[in-house]
Amino acid sequence: MRRPTAIRAAVALAAVLTLSACNEIDQAQQGVNKAQECATLASKLTGIDLNPRTAPAEVEAKAKEVEDTVNGLTSEDVKSAGNALVDKLGELTTALRKADAAEINQAIDDVQASARNLATTCNIPVDQILGQ
Repeated sequence: MRRPTAIRAAVALAAVLTLSACNEIDQAQQGVNKAQECATLASKLTGIDLNPRTAPAEVEAKAKEVEDTVNGLTSEDVKSAGNALVDKLGELTTALRKADAAEINQAIDDVQASARNLATTCNIPVDQILGQ
């Protein structure tokens, strides 16, 4: 009778170890996916010119490109930070069209803050987000 109990215990232990290993593999894969999504999103933002003389259409086009990328993301925290940045780029576009210097400067600051948030979410330097 002792032998079946020992076998059952060994099988149960093997099952627990297998589940634990699968969980670790899944977490590692999620980390890889998040890193890939961050890199893709950062590449879409490289070269954006954040200054009061930037053409609104340029910012608008970049916002659309980023939005299209964000819509395809699976990592919820990256997607959330990306959407927030898209919103701030939209506000910058509006401010540039109004040509109100104070509003433009505030919108640029907001885009930079949102980019810092995305960089923190992605655990990368902010200069990799905005190239600054």
